[in-house]
Amino acid sequence: MHPMVIVDEPGTCPICGMDLIPLKQGTAGGDTGAKKERKIKYWVAPMDPTYIRDEPGKSPMGMDLVPVYEDEATGGSVISIDPVTIQNMGVRTTKVERRYMHRTVRTVGLVTYQEPRQYSVNSKIDGWIEKLHVAENGQKVKKGQALLEIYSPDLVSAQEEFLLALENRDRLADSPFPEISEGAKSLLEASRRRL
Repeated sequence: MHPMVIVDEPGTCPICGMDLIPLKQGTAGGDTGAKKERKIKYWVAPMDPTYIRDEPGKSPMGMDLVPVYEDEATGGSVISIDPVTIQNMGVRTTKVERRYMHRTVRTVGLVTYQEPRQYSVNSKIDGWIEKLHVAENGQKVKKGQALLEIYSPDLVSAQEEFLLALENRDRLADSPFPEISEGAKSLLEASRRRL
């Protein structure tokens, strides 16, 4: 699991607690016959190989830094696993090649709308949409562009009242009685506010 942990006697890995297995003769890090002092090249965090230091210490996670020896750093770590273990694990190997990867996955699921992209627009009038000018997600709109056409009986009624009040004000503007022309103006303003 952690090939950088090499000790002289059997035991457990100080990083993950797994049992250490003996290396076979001729593998990287194994004895070549004579015991020699290995030279430490740098120290690395056991859980973050990018955290490298020149001297021992603690990693950002609070773990002791692990030494990386010169013979490990130059050629990389070579791990040898017993063929019986490989057979029992069902490990398969093949030659590396460049190709497109594809896999068909059949599953069941539920297709729904993206909730963050849904908007509820509440109108202040009763009615219905007769024509929708912007009907797609991501469709570009400009300032002042009509988004939809709506029909509302209440709105049509208020519009007709406003037009009648406008016509009434124009007819009564020349009235000899100022109260009548003022009444027509106030009726027009009330109709405008309803819209």
